Amino acid sequence: MPVGYDAFDDPYCYKGTTTLRNKLGLRDPALLESFELEMTTLRAGEILPHGEYNPRHYRRIHHHLFQDVYRWAGKYRTVRTSKAGNPFCYPEHIQREIDRLFATLGQSLAAENSEQFVHQTARFLAELNAIHPFREGMSSLFLAPEEVYERYRGVISLGTLRNWRMMKIGSSFLKLGRAVLYPLSELEAWDRKNLVICRAAKVLSEKEREAAG
Repeated sequence: MPVGYDAFDDPYCYKGTTTLRNKLGLRDPALLESFELEMTTLRAGEILPHGEYNPRHYRRIHHHLFQDVYRWAGKYRTVRTSKAGNPFCYPEHIQREIDRLFATLGQSLAAENSEQFVHQTARFLAELNAIHPFREGMSSLFLAPEEVYERYRGVISLGTLRNWRMMKIGSSFLKLGRAVLYPLSELEAWDRKNLVICRAAKVLSEKEREAAG
């Protein structure tokens, strides 16, 4: 289970729990996590809302992905929250910080070379995660190429990922303009396809050991 979010008297959760209120009324965190992953993965496979890569477009994408799970999909959170004791942006500052951050997106998309693009994109995603505008965000569902690189401990390089995308091999991914995101569910499915199943070691009996010797 992922590390949970910290919040006090959270109106987004069922009373006395840390389980987010959801359209199915699920109270079991594991069931909610499975339902959220299933529905957002299905929605991610659809054509995403068109837009101009601005805050409004970002909210529309969030609503599209989470609309089956939460009534507040696409709406900025109204409570203060943190994760592992690290606070996210206070809700009263979210709109200002999101507007400021998205004003720099054009700089990332217009990078002159791949190195600059990777640097600018990593900075943008890090700041977006620090703002964390939604009560439940998309960071737990999608990984940037740099995060995929870290997930596999550098075994799969950014260049290899780029070549695989050109050849349409490896894990499925989303492409928004020049930005690329890998659905976590697709990476996990790809992991399962590449899993090597080994037989349990056979323990020889004393007679078999004597015969083998």
